[in-house]
Amino acid sequence: MRQRISPRRDKYDYTSPGWYFITICTKNREHYFGMICRDDSVNHPIMILNDLGKHCNEEIERLSTRQTVEVHEYIVMTNHIHILLVLSEYPIVGADHQSALIHNQSTLNNTSSISGDLSNRPYNGPSLSSIVKLLKGNITKYAQEHNIVFAWQRSFHDHIIRNTQEYERIKYYIQKNPQTREQDTLA
Repeated sequence: MRQRISPRRDKYDYTSPGWYFITICTKNREHYFGMICRDDSVNHPIMILNDLGKHCNEEIERLSTRQTVEVHEYIVMTNHIHILLVLSEYPIVGADHQSALIHNQSTLNNTSSISGDLSNRPYNGPSLSSIVKLLKGNITKYAQEHNIVFAWQRSFHDHIIRNTQEYERIKYYIQKNPQTREQDTLA
Protein backbone atom coordinates (compact mmCIF):
# COMPACT_ATOMS: atom_id res chain seq x y z
CA MET A 1 0.00 0.00 0.00
CA ARG A 2 1.38 3.37 -1.03
CA GLN A 3 1.80 6.00 1.66
CA ARG A 4 -0.14 9.20 1.01
CA ILE A 5 2.09 12.14 0.15
CA SER A 6 1.26 15.29 2.10
CA PRO A 7 0.52 18.39 0.02
CA ARG A 8 2.12 20.59 2.73
CA ARG A 9 5.59 22.05 2.34
CA ASP A 10 8.04 19.73 4.07
CA LYS A 11 9.12 20.95 7.53
CA TYR A 12 7.36 24.32 7.18
CA ASP A 13 5.65 25.58 10.35
CA TYR A 14 2.06 26.25 9.29
CA THR A 15 1.38 28.15 12.52
CA SER A 16 3.87 30.76 11.32
CA PRO A 17 2.53 34.28 11.00
CA GLY A 18 2.08 35.15 7.34
CA TRP A 19 -0.16 35.27 4.30
CA TYR A 20 -1.62 32.07 2.90
CA PHE A 21 -3.76 31.22 -0.13
CA ILE A 22 -5.87 28.11 0.30
CA THR A 23 -8.20 26.21 -2.00
CA ILE A 24 -10.67 23.68 -0.64
CA CYS A 25 -12.52 21.46 -3.13
CA THR A 26 -15.64 19.36 -2.92
CA LYS A 27 -15.43 15.60 -3.38
CA ASN A 28 -15.30 14.65 -7.06
CA ARG A 29 -15.64 18.37 -7.87
CA GLU A 30 -19.40 18.12 -7.37
CA HIS A 31 -21.27 21.43 -7.69
CA TYR A 32 -22.68 21.82 -4.19
CA PHE A 33 -22.53 25.59 -3.65
CA GLY A 34 -24.57 27.11 -6.47
CA MET A 35 -24.09 27.98 -10.12
CA ILE A 36 -22.49 30.50 -12.41
CA CYS A 37 -24.89 32.69 -14.40
CA ARG A 38 -24.33 35.43 -16.92
CA ASP A 39 -25.34 38.82 -15.53
CA ASP A 40 -26.04 41.22 -18.40
CA SER A 41 -26.04 44.20 -16.05
CA VAL A 42 -22.31 43.72 -15.39
CA ASN A 43 -21.57 41.96 -18.69
CA HIS A 44 -19.84 38.94 -17.17
CA PRO A 45 -20.66 35.73 -15.30
CA ILE A 46 -21.35 35.86 -11.57
CA MET A 47 -21.63 33.19 -8.90
CA ILE A 48 -25.16 32.59 -7.56
CA LEU A 49 -24.96 30.81 -4.21
CA ASN A 50 -27.50 28.31 -2.95
CA ASP A 51 -28.19 27.82 0.79
CA LEU A 52 -25.06 25.76 1.37
CA GLY A 53 -22.96 28.29 -0.58
CA LYS A 54 -24.37 31.14 1.50
CA HIS A 55 -23.53 29.23 4.66
CA CYS A 56 -19.96 28.80 3.36
CA ASN A 57 -19.75 32.58 3.05
CA GLU A 58 -20.90 33.00 6.65
CA GLU A 59 -18.40 30.44 7.95
CA ILE A 60 -15.51 32.05 6.06
CA GLU A 61 -16.42 35.48 7.42
CA ARG A 62 -16.64 33.96 10.91
CA LEU A 63 -12.96 32.93 10.66
CA SER A 64 -11.99 36.59 11.02
CA THR A 65 -13.59 36.67 14.46
CA ARG A 66 -10.63 34.61 15.69
CA GLN A 67 -8.04 36.95 17.21
CA THR A 68 -5.06 35.86 15.11
CA VAL A 69 -6.78 35.12 11.78
CA GLU A 70 -7.99 37.59 9.19
CA VAL A 71 -9.64 36.65 5.92
CA HIS A 72 -8.71 39.26 3.38
CA GLU A 73 -10.27 37.93 0.18
CA TYR A 74 -12.35 34.86 -0.63
CA ILE A 75 -14.85 33.39 -3.02
CA VAL A 76 -17.19 30.44 -2.87
CA MET A 77 -17.47 28.81 -6.30
CA THR A 78 -19.62 25.91 -7.53
CA ASN A 79 -17.22 23.22 -6.34
CA HIS A 80 -14.40 24.94 -4.48
CA ILE A 81 -13.50 27.78 -2.15
CA HIS A 82 -10.53 30.15 -2.42
CA ILE A 83 -9.38 32.04 0.67
CA LEU A 84 -6.57 34.58 1.09
CA LEU A 85 -5.85 34.95 4.80
CA VAL A 86 -3.25 36.12 7.25
CA LEU A 87 -2.17 34.40 10.43
CA SER A 88 -0.77 36.78 13.00
CA GLU A 89 1.39 36.21 16.04
CA TYR A 90 -0.66 38.75 17.98
CA PRO A 91 -4.34 39.74 17.87
CA ILE A 92 -4.97 41.56 14.60
CA VAL A 93 -5.69 45.25 15.16
CA GLY A 94 -5.38 47.49 12.13
CA ALA A 95 -3.77 46.62 8.83
CA ASP A 96 -0.06 45.99 9.46
CA HIS A 97 0.22 42.93 7.25
CA GLN A 98 3.57 43.85 5.72
CA SER A 99 5.35 42.10 8.60
CA ALA A 100 3.53 38.85 7.75
CA LEU A 101 4.69 39.07 4.12
CA ILE A 102 8.24 39.80 5.26
CA HIS A 103 8.08 36.79 7.61
CA ASN A 104 6.93 34.49 4.78
CA GLN A 105 9.66 35.71 2.44
CA SER A 106 12.48 35.42 4.98
CA THR A 107 11.29 32.00 6.21
CA LEU A 108 11.06 30.56 2.70
CA ASN A 109 14.44 32.02 1.71
CA ASN A 110 16.15 30.66 4.85
CA THR A 111 15.73 26.88 4.80
CA SER A 112 17.37 26.51 8.20
CA SER A 113 14.42 28.36 9.76
CA ILE A 114 11.93 25.82 8.43
CA SER A 115 13.86 22.72 9.31
CA GLY A 116 14.63 21.45 12.75
CA ASP A 117 12.51 21.03 15.85
CA LEU A 118 9.12 22.73 15.43
CA SER A 119 8.09 21.89 18.99
CA ASN A 120 10.12 24.85 20.30
CA ARG A 121 8.36 27.43 18.14
CA PRO A 122 7.53 30.66 19.99
CA TYR A 123 4.04 31.07 18.52
CA ASN A 124 1.25 28.83 19.70
CA GLY A 125 -1.61 30.07 17.54
CA PRO A 126 -3.83 28.06 15.24
CA SER A 127 -2.28 26.16 12.37
CA LEU A 128 -3.51 26.53 8.82
CA SER A 129 -4.73 22.92 8.96
CA SER A 130 -6.73 23.52 12.14
CA ILE A 131 -8.43 26.54 10.54
CA VAL A 132 -9.38 24.51 7.44
CA LYS A 133 -10.56 21.62 9.62
CA LEU A 134 -12.80 24.00 11.59
CA LEU A 135 -14.23 25.52 8.40
CA LYS A 136 -14.84 22.18 6.69
CA GLY A 137 -16.35 20.72 9.86
CA ASN A 138 -18.78 23.60 10.37
CA ILE A 139 -19.96 23.47 6.75
CA THR A 140 -20.34 19.68 6.86
CA LYS A 141 -22.32 19.92 10.11
CA TYR A 142 -24.68 22.47 8.53
CA ALA A 143 -25.19 20.21 5.51
CA GLN A 144 -25.98 17.23 7.75
CA GLU A 145 -28.39 19.24 9.91
CA HIS A 146 -30.25 20.36 6.76
CA ASN A 147 -30.20 16.95 5.03
CA ILE A 148 -27.98 18.21 2.22
CA VAL A 149 -25.93 15.52 0.49
CA PHE A 150 -22.41 16.88 0.63
CA ALA A 151 -18.75 15.83 0.90
CA TRP A 152 -15.32 17.47 0.81
CA GLN A 153 -12.25 16.37 -1.08
CA ARG A 154 -9.61 15.14 1.34
CA SER A 155 -7.14 17.80 2.50
CA PHE A 156 -6.69 21.20 0.79
CA HIS A 157 -4.25 23.09 -1.40
CA ASP A 158 -2.12 25.89 0.02
CA HIS A 159 0.33 28.47 -1.20
CA ILE A 160 2.59 30.49 1.08
CA ILE A 161 2.59 34.06 -0.25
CA ARG A 162 6.11 35.46 -0.53
CA ASN A 163 5.68 39.09 -1.54
CA THR A 164 3.27 41.90 -2.35
CA GLN A 165 3.24 41.13 -6.10
CA GLU A 166 2.17 37.56 -5.43
CA TYR A 167 -0.47 38.77 -2.99
CA GLU A 168 -1.91 41.18 -5.58
CA ARG A 169 -1.90 38.51 -8.31
CA ILE A 170 -3.75 36.03 -6.08
CA LYS A 171 -6.23 38.64 -4.88
CA TYR A 172 -7.05 39.49 -8.52
CA TYR A 173 -7.35 35.79 -9.37
CA ILE A 174 -9.90 35.28 -6.56
CA GLN A 175 -11.91 38.33 -7.60
CA LYS A 176 -12.05 37.20 -11.25
CA ASN A 177 -12.67 33.51 -10.56
CA PRO A 178 -16.35 33.47 -11.68
CA GLN A 179 -15.33 34.87 -15.07
CA THR A 180 -12.50 32.37 -15.51
CA ARG A 181 -14.67 29.42 -14.39
CA GLU A 182 -17.55 30.29 -16.69
CA GLN A 183 -17.49 26.83 -18.28
CA ASP A 184 -18.30 25.19 -14.90
CA THR A 185 -22.06 25.79 -14.91
CA LEU A 186 -23.16 28.64 -17.08
CA ALA A 187 -26.95 28.85 -16.90
